[in-house]
Amino acid sequence: MVGRAATLTCLAALLCVSPASAQDALPGGRAIVATASISPDTHLFAEPVAARVDLVLDPGQLDPDRIQVRMRFPPYKLVGPVKETRREVDELVHVRYTAMIRCLDIECL
Repeated sequence: MVGRAATLTCLAALLCVSPASAQDALPGGRAIVATASISPDTHLFAEPVAARVDLVLDPGQLDPDRIQVRMRFPPYKLVGPVKETRREVDELVHVRYTAMIRCLDIECL
């Protein structure tokens, strides 16, 4: 199932951010940095998996309320609603989207 993690990470730029200020934290004056992950990265058939997209953005350049994230995981299916959490860290905003997914399709074997 590592391929699923690779697919998710292709949708986002991988970067660790430890914010000190908006200009220092986001490289090259970027307005947003995104990471994607799944856990556990190795799982059994039909086992629920947590898929996450983390966004760190500079609200001075990009309005966090205008962000829309579309999470797709074929052949996995969404189990319940996507959960959004948001917190401010210094001058930045961290938004996390968490989706529980599961696959009951032969393609997942």
